[in-house]
Amino acid sequence: MENIDRHWIKVRLARMGRGAQARLADHLGIDPNKMSKIMSGTREIQQDEIPKVLSFFNARIVTHDNLDQDLETLLRGASKLNSDGKRLLQRQLNELLETPSLVQPSESSSRDKQSDSD
Repeated sequence: MENIDRHWIKVRLARMGRGAQARLADHLGIDPNKMSKIMSGTREIQQDEIPKVLSFFNARIVTHDNLDQDLETLLRGASKLNSDGKRLLQRQLNELLETPSLVQPSESSSRDKQSDSD
């Protein structure tokens, strides 16, 4: 399961452009100074703030249960395809995976980018 922390937030805020951190603070109902403390690591995200953070980014926590359901639905649909359909699906999947805006960042790649920028 993903850890919703300042690094997770930082990656997503960077995609949203100027003013996103202030909008997130407003969405959370906290002072922008508290948001700055979260981003600097001097304040932890509170448990009751996590659902609001997720809703702000239109994200959800991926658990084994909902991941299994998503994969099961995809596999069930793919299994109905003939060989031409499966080849087409594979090509389309490859194209989707090459589109950065459609691929979820992995924790390791996010941290690598963080290390490079420090």
